[in-house]
Amino acid sequence: MLRTAHILYITARYPALSETFVWREIQEVRSRGHTVTVIRLRPPTTDAENCVAPATPGGGVVDGYGLGPLALISDVFKAFAQRPLRCLYALAMSLSMAGLQPDLRNRERLLQPLQALLAIALSSRLPARRPTHIHAHMANTPTTVAMYLAAVMNTTFSFTGHANDLFVHRVMLPAKLRRCGFAASITSWHQRWYSHLSGRDNACFPIVRCGVDIPPPSRPADRRRRFTVCFVGRLVPKKGVDTLVAAIDILRSQGADCICHIIGDGPQMDALRHQIRSLALEDRVELHGAKDHQSALQCIAASDAFALPCRTDRHGDREGLPVALMEAMAAGKPVVCSPFPGLEDLVIHERTGLLVPSDSPKLLADAIKRFASDAALASRLGAAAKEAVSSEFSTDINIDRLLNAFGLAPAPRPLQVISRIARRPVESVS
Repeated sequence: MLRTAHILYITARYPALSETFVWREIQEVRSRGHTVTVIRLRPPTTDAENCVAPATPGGGVVDGYGLGPLALISDVFKAFAQRPLRCLYALAMSLSMAGLQPDLRNRERLLQPLQALLAIALSSRLPARRPTHIHAHMANTPTTVAMYLAAVMNTTFSFTGHANDLFVHRVMLPAKLRRCGFAASITSWHQRWYSHLSGRDNACFPIVRCGVDIPPPSRPADRRRRFTVCFVGRLVPKKGVDTLVAAIDILRSQGADCICHIIGDGPQMDALRHQIRSLALEDRVELHGAKDHQSALQCIAASDAFALPCRTDRHGDREGLPVALMEAMAAGKPVVCSPFPGLEDLVIHERTGLLVPSDSPKLLADAIKRFASDAALASRLGAAAKEAVSSEFSTDINIDRLLNAFGLAPAPRPLQVISRIARRPVESVS
């Protein structure tokens, strides 16, 4: 295995508040002595660069579309001058994909040669040192560009799929699974599904979680104050935050002294604000908006429980493996969420948390009330949650697995599957 390597990471935006796990993964790979160059297809839309810790040495950031069409055209010509045959090969591959892949919509067929041209242009913007490997986060556009760039650079590529990029905006996924060096599976369900789609062995899709840091033990909750529930995430329908607000209303009607802090921003912000006003819950539910990662972790640490009543939205989007849920469990908080394939790798009912059906405010309220009224239960589930995350979902363990998949590290620690669904058939995803 190689001692050091130059890894290219391709992301849609970097850094992004909703993808702090990508930033953390890159920093960890750099901390192991490897050079990482980040290709971000588009620049951040907010001041997200100020919401993570300063970057460590070991690589830079290369922009894609953000440099504009003139730079793109100029760099395409430079790349053809440097690698004419490899560039022609990548462009021909894109035309073949556009014409032959059955799961492409018309717009996506037109985009294939354009995305290949972007990959060709990017090849001329990279540092002189040839990349050892290319890894993309998100299975749609970033992986498409990674596939074409790997053809230009004559190297291998891999990717990590998550949720929306797999369930709603899926693009040529079976073809990518067959062509990639490997695809990192964030859950055992993803691993079985990838194998089912591609016909390749599970070994091609190693389990690599989006690891989280394990904080030191925190002080026990002060039971004299109001019971506090926390949510952290994008305010989008699949998160089910409206169900959480409705559950807080039910708890108030039952006389439970419970408050809720909601951290995040998104298209549902106005609707949630209206829901809170219409239920007169201003004194019990607070919408904090987007916060930097450290502030979100502080909110989790100060809470008594964490709730994620997720659902499948009308477009078919659903959760993959929410990092905020893992961070709450790593902090030793009792959690309640909805059962989905993948999430059951993490939350086992009555053992590492509580599971309630989606869109069930009454059952969610009952679960929160159990935490509030039974300190022993909350403590037991919180401790078990922390142990589960520490043993299987920590950053260190999963960076070892990722580097091993890159061919850069000794064999990783053995996978500890805690899911009850590990041997169930793959659920069909249209």
